[in-house]
Amino acid sequence: MKSKRKSNLLSISLIVLLLLQLVPFQAKAAGTVQESPVHTYSQNTWAWNALAEGPNGEIYLTHKVSATAIAVKKWNGSSWDSLPSVTTALTGDTGFSDSLDLEVDKDGKVHLVYKHYIGSGVTSHRGVKYGVYDGTKWTFSEVEGYSHPNGWRNFYDPTLAVDSNGNAHIVYKYVDTQYYAKYATNQSGSWQTQVIATGTSGTDEVHDPIVRVDGQDVVHLSYVKEDHQNTYYGNYYYTKKALNDASFPAAQKIIDAIAEEQYYYYTPLIVDENGKAYVGYDAGIYSGDTKTGTNLYVHSNQSGSWKRETLHEGAGRDLYFTGLYSNGSALYALVDSWSLDWAEGHFFAMANYGGGWITGSKKVVSQLIVDYADELTYMVDAQGSFTLAMLHGGLRNISTLYGTSNDFGLIQSLSDNADLASLALSDGTLSPTFDKATASYTASVGHSVAAIDVTPSAEDAKATIAVNGTSVASGSSSSVPLQVGANIITVTVTAEDGSIKTYTVTITRAAASSNADLTSLAVSEGTLDPQFDAATMEYAVSVDNSQASIIVTPTVSDANAAVTVNGQPPANPVSLTVGSNPIAVEVTAENGTVKTYTVNVTRELLKGDGNGDGKVTSADALMVYQYTSGKIQLTALQKKALDMNNDGQVNAVDANMIMKAAVGK
Repeated sequence: MKSKRKSNLLSISLIVLLLLQLVPFQAKAAGTVQESPVHTYSQNTWAWNALAEGPNGEIYLTHKVSATAIAVKKWNGSSWDSLPSVTTALTGDTGFSDSLDLEVDKDGKVHLVYKHYIGSGVTSHRGVKYGVYDGTKWTFSEVEGYSHPNGWRNFYDPTLAVDSNGNAHIVYKYVDTQYYAKYATNQSGSWQTQVIATGTSGTDEVHDPIVRVDGQDVVHLSYVKEDHQNTYYGNYYYTKKALNDASFPAAQKIIDAIAEEQYYYYTPLIVDENGKAYVGYDAGIYSGDTKTGTNLYVHSNQSGSWKRETLHEGAGRDLYFTGLYSNGSALYALVDSWSLDWAEGHFFAMANYGGGWITGSKKVVSQLIVDYADELTYMVDAQGSFTLAMLHGGLRNISTLYGTSNDFGLIQSLSDNADLASLALSDGTLSPTFDKATASYTASVGHSVAAIDVTPSAEDAKATIAVNGTSVASGSSSSVPLQVGANIITVTVTAEDGSIKTYTVTITRAAASSNADLTSLAVSEGTLDPQFDAATMEYAVSVDNSQASIIVTPTVSDANAAVTVNGQPPANPVSLTVGSNPIAVEVTAENGTVKTYTVNVTRELLKGDGNGDGKVTSADALMVYQYTSGKIQLTALQKKALDMNNDGQVNAVDANMIMKAAVGK
């Protein structure tokens, strides 16, 4: 996060330089603070240094070397390694102006934006240029640039952000006869620009445009506008759009400094991991014309609407708010703090780990700085360690300072949050519905559920969870065996500070069912006699001789009961012989109780086949004559087969019909 106060502090800086020649800065850094020289100039030079973080926490730094060279460097853990420099010989420019910004994308490519010019004097071609280093070489393209016979085409303060696709998003101030905040992107393959804000006069200038791209590829923009006055620095505006939206909605004025009659100094906009935006600013406290202190503020839409929060009240100190930084779920602030007479100065840090802002208890003082820090920019890594880059020594020395959160006294308070965010079961339903404030629950499961998976999720990622005394990761399941009857399961959540909250779930596992009833019984051929009733155990079915098999389909009353047909799965056909075919439908209840239904399927004889040999012959006709003369008796099955005309009688008419059938007439 970079402080941009050069123009505002220049006159103050010169005075302070003279003062500090008499009162040198002799304080010493402590703890694990590490300082490293970066670059020394032969004369006063604005460095325009900028820091960027790589995809794996790497630290990159860029700064101006001269009017014809820009350095890009990478921290190796103890010193700065130089990447190939950006030079006018490489870019084809005459020189580089001021303002640099640096970003590193998820693939490790380094992106740079800077101001350039070709030619000299007022007629020179001036513009904004962009470069990307892929690990092997730099490539460059001009974002926008112009020349004018009177020099009325100028660019200022380009800043850069990169989306998840590696495309660049750049904002900058452009001035011709008016004042503009402009946005440019190369996501289409070529540079496309649009005007975000316009100022119409010298009392309506646009300042400090900033661009950020969050983790969801939403593009956030902010700028300051004078709004037709020069008494105060200006009002703060903000807008955002999705990556593929054609344009930005009209910007919202989120800080009305003019109405508040405050000369706010704004820090660059940041966005957190949830896409929420923040801007810091400070305001001097005065008694008449005498400065007596500084207040620091944060403005954010974290709650869903823009709200101001007082960050720090600095009575008796001259504070310079370097800016805000976001890494993961943590927010940071860095402040350059001076006594009102500028005799003593130090850095201090603040952090918000989710429970509100805390102020570091330790002051950090640089050993390398002999006057004061200008062009102060910083970043914070995932472990909460700070890297500061600064210009000092009469604008001649660049150095960096590294310090851990402990070096700044940022002792994170331990969370007492022992709540669950959710509690889920693999079977059954929690009663009542889960609420983190409710500690006791019940659920019922069938006898077949011999074990249940319990999945608790902690509200605080730093809390730990145990299910029945066994540790389980938040959001992971733990299998618990169940006995018949009540089973008490304890879910113990231990907060970071040791606070404990216990949730209990009583799971009632049902006893094994004794239900061995059927709810229905169907056959593929014929009709059950009598109609099915669960209490009726015996049934009869008659089928034609042509039916060589039958499928019996039973449906159990209890889903946990098992059923077989003649010892086989119900879907298997049962073969039928001529005559009676008893079929056993056996139902075994969950507790082992057995009930057997019997279906007696009678397969009829072939019509005219009285002796059951499968053929109609004269022997079958003879049986009719023997029966009518009283010589033999016929079974009911034989009578039905020999009653050819189905008149209920077996007589000579049937014998005659059998003979005709036998000879094929």
